[in-house]
Amino acid sequence: MGNMPWLMPVLAFVATVLGLMCAFLANHSHCPTSVCWGRRLYLLIFLLVSVGCVTMAVSWPRGVLPSCLAMGALFLAMLWHPATPMEQGEVTA
Repeated sequence: MGNMPWLMPVLAFVATVLGLMCAFLANHSHCPTSVCWGRRLYLLIFLLVSVGCVTMAVSWPRGVLPSCLAMGALFLAMLWHPATPMEQGEVTA
């Protein structure tokens, strides 16, 4: 428990950065393979952060806040989807 006060915010920050990179890859890539891998990695990171959040809620309640903020940032990043003209029904010339 001695390393928990500084370890959890650092891990939450690293998970947030990796998850945001995966969400960016999934939403802005033109390659279908990259989009698929971005979504898979995003879901993996999101699940790892959520399992960590539940584990900390049981064992160390003060560590829940950084993980919850990381989960919120990842959730909003995946919802922030760029609208392309084809999705809006417009035809580009």
